[in-house]
Amino acid sequence: RAFQNCADCQQRGIELKVSINLSSKDLHDLELPDQIAGLTAKTGIQPERVVFEITESSIMGDPARALIIVERLRGMGYQFSIDDFGTGYSSMSYLKKLPLSELKIDKSFVLDMLSSENDAIIVRTIVDLAHNLGFTVTAEGIENTETLNMLKNMGCDIGQGFLFGKAMPLADLEKWLSNRAST
Repeated sequence: RAFQNCADCQQRGIELKVSINLSSKDLHDLELPDQIAGLTAKTGIQPERVVFEITESSIMGDPARALIIVERLRGMGYQFSIDDFGTGYSSMSYLKKLPLSELKIDKSFVLDMLSSENDAIIVRTIVDLAHNLGFTVTAEGIENTETLNMLKNMGCDIGQGFLFGKAMPLADLEKWLSNRAST
């Protein structure tokens, strides 16, 4: 559905990048790249419009097999993000092995960074680490402008959270985007 929705938006002139979560099961399914190739052909979607989100823990079951899947999809032009970074079994070796383009800072650090110096330090460290590795950084869980401003000052690239909007159906998203464009 995400592929078709993205393709539909693209046909209507709405340029979106769609993030799709891949489960541990997905990351160990050797047929997944072929299924994705079929969806790509069927919908006409451009791979650069899709970011596959994976968690650190989803890789752990069979890291070698997961890396094969990720590298095949990356070879097709898809991008990858580590979702909920910092909450799993972090291994710096995966950051250099996986063909990533983005780290998403888990909301558990972002939500309390105004009141917790330790959380603020962790967020700043992740932003710096990600940028030094050439990744884009997305912060999850932004609920107020003070947090947004702090993240901007740290150099965070993208924000996600209730400050901007809640999860919504595609039709509502299109209306929301239209309203934002007109203001």
